[in-house]
Amino acid sequence: MALFATGARKALKDPDPWHGFCRYVSSLCAMQTSDRGFSDVLTMTFPSVLRFEAARREAYEAFSELMRKAQAAGELRDDFVAEDLIILLMASAGVVAATGNAAPRSALA
Repeated sequence: MALFATGARKALKDPDPWHGFCRYVSSLCAMQTSDRGFSDVLTMTFPSVLRFEAARREAYEAFSELMRKAQAAGELRDDFVAEDLIILLMASAGVVAATGNAAPRSALA
């Protein structure tokens, strides 16, 4: 989760919000490829693990800001919401699960 938050903060520093957004989403998909449990962790909560949940909140807030910047730049659809990232990652997880053993680098392309 710390990598998730760090990546979101780094993407926010990109002067081109669309580039930062795309690079961040690509990095999340790469994390899914290298760690098959990553998607599961993103959809779970751990209320008693305060540092983990703080990193989750930080990542969500940074991604939300990145998303708004990409929308304000006219590069991301106005109807995209932060929760859509989970759907996107679920789709990527499906690709990884279906092709991971046969084509382990397929999600990195």
